[in-house]
Amino acid sequence: EDGATENLDVKFSKKVTGTGSGVSLCSNYVLTAEHNVPQTYEEMNVSNLNIAINTKYPAVVVKRDVEHDLALLSVDCTNCLTPYMGGFAEKVEIGEFVAGAGFPFGGKVRFFKGHVSGKDIEEETSVLITDIDAHAFPGNSGSPLVNYVDDNSHFIGIALGIKGDYGGLVRISPLETVVEFLKDSPAIACWDQKRKP
Repeated sequence: EDGATENLDVKFSKKVTGTGSGVSLCSNYVLTAEHNVPQTYEEMNVSNLNIAINTKYPAVVVKRDVEHDLALLSVDCTNCLTPYMGGFAEKVEIGEFVAGAGFPFGGKVRFFKGHVSGKDIEEETSVLITDIDAHAFPGNSGSPLVNYVDDNSHFIGIALGIKGDYGGLVRISPLETVVEFLKDSPAIACWDQKRKP
């Protein structure tokens, strides 16, 4: 595998629990959707289901961007996460096949797939959003999405949520927005090396 999807088991009180998905970056950082992270609490646990079920590691919020729905977590562990080190899709065209993986409802990993169906700039915020026609579920927010070129995965962005009542359209934050959010962060030091020509 050239990357890892991490289950984010977000616990912010004794009575309230939320779940979401994320992607491992360099140096034990995890990128996820901002709405997965409690607004008034900066600490949570990250569960890595790829290594051991019910193994949880403490994590803190390093950075969040409400407008673009992105959050960066720092996980307190040693070599517990494997960073995504696949390719990067600098450009994605409408009609391209894409796939993602996450942990809907906090359970086992589930894959979803579809095609890029549109690119929009939201009028209220001027935020760039890409849509894919795929069925995803609660808990898939924060999942990494990739396309495939020459049988290799290329990271295209992070799933933000489902658009519409029937879950047939997933909104994603594209690579250029993710890279801008993570600019100058140690979370992408290994990415920067890989992306250099």
